[in-house]
Amino acid sequence: MFRKFSRSFTVLLIISIIFQLSTISVFAAETTSTIGLEVDGEIVISSVPPQLINGTTMLPLRAMSNAQGAEISYDNVNKVIFLTIDGHVVKLQVDSNQAEIDGKPVTLSVPATVIEGNTLVPLRFVSEALNSEVNWDAKSKRAEVISAANLVQLTNVKGEVEVFEEGGWRPVIVNERIKQGSSVRTEEGGEVTLLTNEGSAMKLEQLSETTINEVNKDKLTGIIKVAFDLKSGTAISQVTQKNEGSEFKIISDGTEFIAPDSTFQVKALDGIAEVSVITGNVIMDNPLLDKPLILPTNTYIDGISKDIQPKDPIFIPDDKLKEWNNHKVWMKDQIIRVQDDLVMKQQLLINFANQVPENQGNAQKAIMQQLEHLQERNNSQQLKVREITPRFDIEMPREQNDNLMSMQSSLYDFVKNMPQNFVQMTENQKKNMLTKQVIFVDQFMENHKLNNDETFTKQAEQLQGNIMQFGEINKDDIQKNAHLFNNGNFEFKPIEIPEGTILPPGFVLAQGTHIKDGMKLPEHVMLPPGATIPNGFQLPTGASLPPDVKLPPNFVFPDNVVLRPGFEFRGESQLPPGAHLPPGFVLPVGTELPKGVKLPPFFHVPAGTNLPDGVQLPPLVNLPDGVLIPNGAFIPDGTVLPNNVQLGEDVNFGEFVQFSSDFNPEDMGDRFVVPPGMEFKDGMFVPQDFRGTIEIDATGNKVIVGEDGVTQNINEIGLPQLPPGFNSKNPPPNKQFPPNGHPDGQFPPNGHPDGQFPPNGHPDGQFPPNGHPDGQFPPDGHPDGQFPPDGLPDEHLDGQFPSSPAVPTGEQPPPLPPIQ
Repeated sequence: MFRKFSRSFTVLLIISIIFQLSTISVFAAETTSTIGLEVDGEIVISSVPPQLINGTTMLPLRAMSNAQGAEISYDNVNKVIFLTIDGHVVKLQVDSNQAEIDGKPVTLSVPATVIEGNTLVPLRFVSEALNSEVNWDAKSKRAEVISAANLVQLTNVKGEVEVFEEGGWRPVIVNERIKQGSSVRTEEGGEVTLLTNEGSAMKLEQLSETTINEVNKDKLTGIIKVAFDLKSGTAISQVTQKNEGSEFKIISDGTEFIAPDSTFQVKALDGIAEVSVITGNVIMDNPLLDKPLILPTNTYIDGISKDIQPKDPIFIPDDKLKEWNNHKVWMKDQIIRVQDDLVMKQQLLINFANQVPENQGNAQKAIMQQLEHLQERNNSQQLKVREITPRFDIEMPREQNDNLMSMQSSLYDFVKNMPQNFVQMTENQKKNMLTKQVIFVDQFMENHKLNNDETFTKQAEQLQGNIMQFGEINKDDIQKNAHLFNNGNFEFKPIEIPEGTILPPGFVLAQGTHIKDGMKLPEHVMLPPGATIPNGFQLPTGASLPPDVKLPPNFVFPDNVVLRPGFEFRGESQLPPGAHLPPGFVLPVGTELPKGVKLPPFFHVPAGTNLPDGVQLPPLVNLPDGVLIPNGAFIPDGTVLPNNVQLGEDVNFGEFVQFSSDFNPEDMGDRFVVPPGMEFKDGMFVPQDFRGTIEIDATGNKVIVGEDGVTQNINEIGLPQLPPGFNSKNPPPNKQFPPNGHPDGQFPPNGHPDGQFPPNGHPDGQFPPNGHPDGQFPPDGHPDGQFPPDGLPDEHLDGQFPSSPAVPTGEQPPPLPPIQ
């Protein structure tokens, strides 16, 4: 019996082993199944290839990301991976199916896993995280990935618009992305905007057709090249600033229009083109030109052909300018879209910098490079607003301006209070970043003065002063950061403004404009870099002068003149009444300050200088000992007064103005008057309703400690505040300023990532779990608000389930690709 049992046990054991081996073999076959990976047309080789695990296609994250130019850092302690690309931030954890894309929680169908030192993630996650387009070729078992930078999105679709792909025309799908080689055309009444990944936009008007000749990003240099071949019709483009060497190009029958950072229009018909430029510069290259020709702001050329010598550019005619009025809403929308995107990306990178490990030097360097690049683009957008506003009376929304100033405050806070883990910002980088901020705030204030909007002046001046004080920014730093158009390899022809032309107030003259005797310029005109003023020429009131302007002998400055950042005043003439002095301005000893002068933040008043009556002192003004504060002067919040200060009559004080320790109010007699609503306490004017305390910090300076325990330097009173719950250390879940969200800056629970409440969604602001991205429920869809799963044959675009899938009789529907 024992032998029978032993024989039976042996047989069972052998069967069990065979079964286990077969099971292992089946699983191994699934996990090691050969799957190819192609990124932007190139085969990607990795030590661990893409694999099929439990029915899910898994891709090697590092090989995949490197192929698209992303930067990866790894926190070995917490097994957290950080990834940045084009200002976007991705965070995921090994062995967890929870991740974040731009701060938004995402659930992976299969947890990220490590095989032979390589992290593998689901294919669908790669598509969402890197904003790429992923296609699955079931026949060849290959995942084909197209980077976001190599795609063009079609949005703002109106009327009939068609796309040509793979040999035929078809109706456009709103917000779809198309690749190089595709064509787009509009019928009568049709219109569409083509967006590049970096933010440039081209609007194709009705009865127009274009082909995407090139859309490509160099993964090593970051250079992006985009080229549209305009076959016929009208294209209006608004180009954002790109990395040096990048190009945005429109081609019309052999003539190329290359825009570094511009707003321009090209019309093409029967091989003849015309171009008009509204902002920035456009480079025109034609086979008959010896050198490419620069077309500056407000210029126009018609009759352009590869067979005819191009004309010289002229000042844009009135009839062509009227055409642009039809596009002013579109131009404004594009500026807002780009600014919102820049604000979001800067905040995401700041949040990322607070988390990235200290040993991830490359990731930290990438963060700094992206932050600097984004700030340069912010500055460029402000100049674009300045150029467009006088022409088309465009004014940015209040909420938009709030967000911009709050972001600049957050960026300053990041640079000043650098996280301990962040060690890669050099002193030179810090100064460069802060100098770019000074220039941004200066241009921002000028734009609001143009609109007679003083709402942001106090906050902007306070922020600018704090930046200059902390970064020790001076005139030379600002001059080094000034950007002039390099015309060394191009032909540049001066532009003549026709006699009798009436320019609007605040008009921006194009670089190269010839200013001649008898020319009538408008008030607050902005002169271009390198402008030359003729002898005896009188500029209008409020004229804005660049730092490199060439002035004639005995030049008389106009009243309310605006001297731009970097301007060096040598005392060759007197400053006029109401002069606006730029940040970093150095006042020569002995120069008299005129009545109504506008002093910049952090201004140094030389000893012996007489301040004019009624002067408005700027934030963080540096006053000499014994200075006389004149009659009717205003002293801003947080000002520290020097020793032996003397007060005139009717001096107005802000909050927390500090007097020196030797100050005795009794010495001032009747001239010392405590402002209404304040009391004199601890050597300063304190609001009567102030419930905090005033303490001395480690550096010996006085600080304000509020009721909530938050400490604030006195000289930072008045800085722009972030929306509730949003600051550089405690942002809301999605890190965005809600452009149309709740006025308190809060987001609806489970709401849309842009903070908007769905117009036709649930009243509580919630969206269906798998609902349409615009927050609407499909009118005839499933009652649970879900849409057909990807890959369902004949999936309806309106969110409805097809009543009967179109599968021929006797055939099985095609299998779904293994994308989860």
